Amino acid sequence: MPGHIPLTANEKLLRRFYEPLVLLSALDPTRGAHRPDLTSDLGLDKQSKWWRNFLDQLAFLCDFEKGGDTVTAIAVQKRVDHPIFWLASNSKSRNKARDHVRWILGRLNDMHSVAIWYDEREREILFGCIDFSRARVKTYIGWLMQALKKAKESMQGSRTPEDTLIVAEFEHLEMLESDPHQLCAHAHSLRKHRFMEVLSQRHTVHSQRGIWSDIRHFIGRLGLWHKAIRILVSGTKIFPQYIEGAQVMVVAPRGSAALPYFDNSTDMAEIVRRMVPSDQPSLAQELSAALAEVDAIAGIWGKFREDYKNIRPRPHAELLVLEHFHFENLDFVADEKYIGCSKPSCYCCNLYMQCHPGGFIPRACHGNLWINWAPPIPLPSIQLGTGRSRVRPQQHHTFGLLQKMLVRIRLDLQDQILSRRPRRARLPDSTTGMSSVPFDTDKLLASLLGPQRNLSGGQGDESAAASEGEAADARTDGLPAESSLDAGSEGRDESLTEGDLTHGNKNQNLSKAKQVQPPGAEVDEESSAEEELVFKGRKNKLYSR
Repeated sequence: MPGHIPLTANEKLLRRFYEPLVLLSALDPTRGAHRPDLTSDLGLDKQSKWWRNFLDQLAFLCDFEKGGDTVTAIAVQKRVDHPIFWLASNSKSRNKARDHVRWILGRLNDMHSVAIWYDEREREILFGCIDFSRARVKTYIGWLMQALKKAKESMQGSRTPEDTLIVAEFEHLEMLESDPHQLCAHAHSLRKHRFMEVLSQRHTVHSQRGIWSDIRHFIGRLGLWHKAIRILVSGTKIFPQYIEGAQVMVVAPRGSAALPYFDNSTDMAEIVRRMVPSDQPSLAQELSAALAEVDAIAGIWGKFREDYKNIRPRPHAELLVLEHFHFENLDFVADEKYIGCSKPSCYCCNLYMQCHPGGFIPRACHGNLWINWAPPIPLPSIQLGTGRSRVRPQQHHTFGLLQKMLVRIRLDLQDQILSRRPRRARLPDSTTGMSSVPFDTDKLLASLLGPQRNLSGGQGDESAAASEGEAADARTDGLPAESSLDAGSEGRDESLTEGDLTHGNKNQNLSKAKQVQPPGAEVDEESSAEEELVFKGRKNKLYSR
């Protein structure tokens, strides 16, 4: 038989990184929601809370389709002349998102210079943003209508007074199906209604609560456009200097992501051998035996091979912005090293930020593991036979970060294997947006802007305190994968057929922004001592946390 193909240091690292990552995903991709609850930090002032939420909600308004393709991240550079809003997206939608941010910021700036009522400007932005996200709104409406139908079928027969209340509200929601603007407004107004209290009780108490969780989640999502606009309007009053005269620029991707090496002859024992230190043979045997047991029941090895062969990694938006600020040594507005994003961070992005030397403020994390993840800065190419390089691959920024992440991934995989925990239901990437943390948007707006009409018809707001709501909801939105319509939103085949919306104003197309090019990172020739350096993480003993 021919021998194995010799791999470069980069190829070996990528294989050793993605093998445990994909295996962990096959066993259980739901790693649990990790929520840095910055809003309840007593040391964090109100303006900092609002600025972080301003960025999260602005990014949310740019995420116009369901799934992971249009996820958007935003951070603001502090400059003497004017601030610069830097944004990145998971796909080529970044230019569309840029134009939309320009349109929103232009309308917000007009509040200080144009004789127009705040509620009128707020309504204009709201209608424009709902129309911009018409595909996403229509998807949520379609899923909500399906969930309402299933819930009504489950309540056939005798009904309690509580059921009567629910059915009446269901019928009201169904009447608004053809008017997305009215339905979004009504969804926002329901947040303190008895109906939502009942849904929350069934969402929390019932052992089979999938459909009630879905309904609560979709109503919360549809109400977020109103909530987001009110946060932007209030933020404009609190910190006008952060947006006045702002420019909007795009962070371009830094090159194609490398694919990990796939070998048909690889088996589970070989993967375990690569991840366990050579002086712990008993641990390797224990892990291999436990994996064999799980595979006999759940067939995880077949899933691993299929997933590994089809990896198509891409960098996520918040990390593109993070590395742009880090490598360009840019100053943040308000000295807050915070990156807003339209969704909480995934498992890999959360690990990356924890391992990064830049000291960026941690974000909410939904805890879902997506194997189609890539570092924001690709590993440098290695050209063999061209003489010794001045910089070895192991000294590259990304190389070191992946090694640090790999230690954590291996520990999580070891814990998952030895605990023999069953696969958990995947949580939605997005959160419901109904908070347990009191942070009243309407009261603050009233104090800042004076009395004005409430566009949604509600009497208050929950919290403006985490990306798209509170990740605390994600912890309790544990929807079964079979019943939840919103789980796994990095997938491709989720959205319904996009329909036309006839309400509101279209956003304006503006001139193109400068694309940021990556700094060069030229590295060649593999070091003769790469075995010692590339696998230094493997020499660390593995312990359960």
